[in-house]
Amino acid sequence: MRILAFDTALDACSVAVCETDRVIAHRHEVLSKGHAERLLPMIELALADAGTQFQDIELVAVTVGPGTFTGIRIGLSAARGIALTTGVKVAGVTTLAAIAEGARESSAAAEETAIAVLHDARRGELFCQIFSSDVDSPPPELIALTDAVSMIPAGPAMVVGSGVRQVEEQILKYRPDVRFSSAPINPDAIFVAGIGARQAKMGIVGIDPPEPLYLRAPDARLPGRRSE
Repeated sequence: MRILAFDTALDACSVAVCETDRVIAHRHEVLSKGHAERLLPMIELALADAGTQFQDIELVAVTVGPGTFTGIRIGLSAARGIALTTGVKVAGVTTLAAIAEGARESSAAAEETAIAVLHDARRGELFCQIFSSDVDSPPPELIALTDAVSMIPAGPAMVVGSGVRQVEEQILKYRPDVRFSSAPINPDAIFVAGIGARQAKMGIVGIDPPEPLYLRAPDARLPGRRSE
């Protein structure tokens, strides 16, 4: 299965073209803004690197959130546009699932090791999602910093993400057995592609493109509205 995967939800923009679990082309840039301007050129470059055209793509995989509102919309808009023009199905992957996948691979973590992804959501909060091999992963949550340690499952566990440094002292104090991963704190399209491929194999990729996953209302207000 030829897969085009991309992520623009957080502080990076990445694109991958994969043949199921084999990476054919990969582009990755760390950037806090400018995703809209970079995504399509990066997709075109990755397709050219892979010797592939849009009509050769059998699945698009894209991150749906949590992340920045603008970044999520950019990625999903591109995925929907490709789906409309080619008829390809789109798999939606959480940003935290892609980060966890990268942590498990780079750290060679055993299957029984639970991975807690803690991403800085600001305002004293974290985006959190737990991944264990023996149970289905619960959906991402928005949690307070004070709740982070209690979210980490008992037993072998690893933490990863931009929010880890904010709760490092509490983890060391109350869960000294937990490993700290040095894996990248942004999703990479390579892992988005791998998760999308598994979803397609399980038959859970829908005909309609996925919806964005927002865990917090936007900060932006309509012009002229007064703060309550």
